[in-house]
Amino acid sequence: MAASAAAASAEAGASAAGPVDRKYDLTMKMAKFLDPQLVLLMLDFLEAKAMYEPKELLQARLDILKHLSRSDEAVRVYDAIHGEGSAPASLKNQAKHTAMIESRGKKAKAVVDIINAISQATDGEESTAAISKESDFTVEALAELGIHKPELDALYHFALSLYSVGETEELDDAAKFLFYYLKVCPGDSEKHLSARWGKLAAEILTGHYDEAENDCKAIQQVQEEHAAGSKAMQLQQRCWLAHWRLFPLLKKESGLDDVVNSLLSDETTLSAIVLCCPWLLRYVAAALILRREPPTSSPMRALLRALAYEDAAKDDPILDLLRALLVRFDFDDAEKQLAKCATVIRSDFFLGGLRDVDATVTAFLESSRQLVFETHCRLNSSVSIGSLAAQLGLEADNAEEWVVGMVRKAQLDARIDTERGLVVMRVKEGGESPGRLVLDRTADLVARTAALQRSIESAMKDGGRGGDSGRGGDDRRGGGGRGSRREKRSGRTH
Repeated sequence: MAASAAAASAEAGASAAGPVDRKYDLTMKMAKFLDPQLVLLMLDFLEAKAMYEPKELLQARLDILKHLSRSDEAVRVYDAIHGEGSAPASLKNQAKHTAMIESRGKKAKAVVDIINAISQATDGEESTAAISKESDFTVEALAELGIHKPELDALYHFALSLYSVGETEELDDAAKFLFYYLKVCPGDSEKHLSARWGKLAAEILTGHYDEAENDCKAIQQVQEEHAAGSKAMQLQQRCWLAHWRLFPLLKKESGLDDVVNSLLSDETTLSAIVLCCPWLLRYVAAALILRREPPTSSPMRALLRALAYEDAAKDDPILDLLRALLVRFDFDDAEKQLAKCATVIRSDFFLGGLRDVDATVTAFLESSRQLVFETHCRLNSSVSIGSLAAQLGLEADNAEEWVVGMVRKAQLDARIDTERGLVVMRVKEGGESPGRLVLDRTADLVARTAALQRSIESAMKDGGRGGDSGRGGDDRRGGGGRGSRREKRSGRTH
């Protein structure tokens, strides 16, 4: 198993105590959009959380390892499932994988030696190679040394073989070799994009998240400038990138802002998510809540529009919390959904695996409570502190102090009525509370709807009678029928 920084981070996050529930796990939905070795990271997290039966996870791991150059590990997993020494001969082919990697390494040796020489020069050691600078690694310079396309293709295949091994040292070498391969590979070639994906995966697995984010931006640029394949393939590529991007984004300090910018601000990406992988909206919603996005902000409105059109993303407490609170204004349902959110975060690989899960849960609950409180105050002229405490899961003794703090943070024009236990909103002279305005503007909604329905039915009846008169003329194709209709319209006008 790769001793990577990403794996260590996932296991550290998974070890945090707290309830989990497999129904909130998205691994099975996400797996088809991820590289198999990235899925192995998620399986490490699920194993530590004990959300599934051990044999289920071992079988899933074996199904992945069988297709990688990790035969020894595949044999160990098979034995753990079926008993010691039971692995079939077809799995015991580590020597074959090793021989293939060595063969590809020999074919790429000339290019590898140059890359290693450049790396040594970069580290401060003297180099006598003909190419000793990264900037001099060009097709023309390589051609002068007798290195052409076959040798460069060998470098590409050698890097992918090293990646398949999955160990940290091999992953680092794979990322390095693919970096140089990309410098001489045409940007519109199929192998260029494949090499980009391979380098991105290697950077994620070794925990080089800044480099991984740069690779994500490069892949997005290729998708925009060299769109190839069918529309379905382009859509699939965007969905892949949206999933892979979560690894570096949710590990960085600015991750929350980056999640919103990368998944929500780009209309093309958002459309792809809504159509093919709406579960990713969970991360947009969590990011907006954690950074305390106002309900009327453009990002929050964009998310609510996406949720309005997507039924498949329902039964997700984080998304249902926003629906209940900002769409239906159902505070009782919001209370129920908020109570489940901590379990969702602890059960989610990205929210609970790549970040400090305890800190994330605390920050999320505090931000959600503030959102509930502000929405209450903007819709009602007064709010019971006791009712707020019950809905937000606060201790009654500390509720008033918490409310005072929230009033200050939200900069609300309100006062605390201690005797009655109320938060009373101040209404400017000559003004009305938002709740009253909503009630006034919707008071006659039913009557107006009924009147509109009667008008439509009346117009349809009049149109039907007019049509019958026109068709009743003697000359059906002549002017008689049309003339009679004009006369009827003229008569109604006068």
